[in-house]
Amino acid sequence: MSGDYLGAIDVVAFSLPEHGVSAGWRSIVELARAGHIALLDIDFVERHADGFRHLSMAEVAHLGGDEIVGASSAILDDDDILLAVNELPIGEKAVVLLKEDLTFAHVASAFESEGARLVSEIPVYGEDLEALLEEEAS
Repeated sequence: MSGDYLGAIDVVAFSLPEHGVSAGWRSIVELARAGHIALLDIDFVERHADGFRHLSMAEVAHLGGDEIVGASSAILDDDDILLAVNELPIGEKAVVLLKEDLTFAHVASAFESEGARLVSEIPVYGEDLEALLEEEAS
């Protein structure tokens, strides 16, 4: 893989039902082990009227995710987390993940191994793409 390649980095938040979500955790672990994503940070929170509260592992152990708890690195700050859970209903719990998408890293490495170099990679946001497609359709 390319040491210089930096994949798209996203903050993703999922609400967590009280019964847990084992299939979701397994999917994250599988993607990380396969090298498709790098999990950079993880935080568990509960939404409150005035923001949110960080949850301890003891408070969320029944929700699963034991395999990835070690990814907690405190890269996400409170502003990032609040933005991610802003639409979460008060009283609900969520996991907030900071992940890097590495699915294109092997392609970058293959190009670079033959002397090419990555010149640019520009993100296209879903809303922008949707607006463009709607504009072209009309």
